Amino acid sequence: MIDQRCVFLDWNVSGLNGAARRKVVRDLAQDTRASILCLQGTKMQLIDRGVVVESLGQRFAEQFVYLLAVGTRGGALLAVDESYYKIVKFDVREYSVSAQLQSTMGDDQAKLRFLQELRIIRNSIPEKWLVIGDFNLIYKRKTRVTLTLTGA
Repeated sequence: MIDQRCVFLDWNVSGLNGAARRKVVRDLAQDTRASILCLQGTKMQLIDRGVVVESLGQRFAEQFVYLLAVGTRGGALLAVDESYYKIVKFDVREYSVSAQLQSTMGDDQAKLRFLQELRIIRNSIPEKWLVIGDFNLIYKRKTRVTLTLTGA
C-alpha cells in the first residue's frame, strides 16, 4: 500500500505557454514528488488534459481544475496526484478556483473484504483467538481538504 503523501508545490509560473516552461514545471513536480500542485499566472486561455500531462506528468492527467487567463493575465491550475487524492468538488469563480480533495488511500471495498475475511476466520476457530496487525483502516478516516487558488 502506498503511504499517505502530501507534498504541496505552489508557484507563480509567469506563463505556461511555452514548451520549455512546461518542461521546467514538470521537472520540478517530478523532482519534488509533489502530490498537490497549485500554479498561478498560467496566462493560458485553454488548459486541457494534454497541457496538464505535458506540464505536470501523467499522475495529474485526470484530477485537475483550472481558472482561465483573461487575455495575457492571470490563470490558475490546481492538480492532484490521483494516486493520493481526487477532486470531489470544485468551484470556479471570476478570480479564484476552489477544490475539495479526498484521499484515495484506503479503498473502502478492500477494507470490507478484509473485515469479511476476518469474520470467516473467526467463524472457523471455536477457541479464543488473537489478531495482530496494522489496522489503519480502523482509526484513519478519509481526509478532505479544501484549497482555494486565486489567479488574478
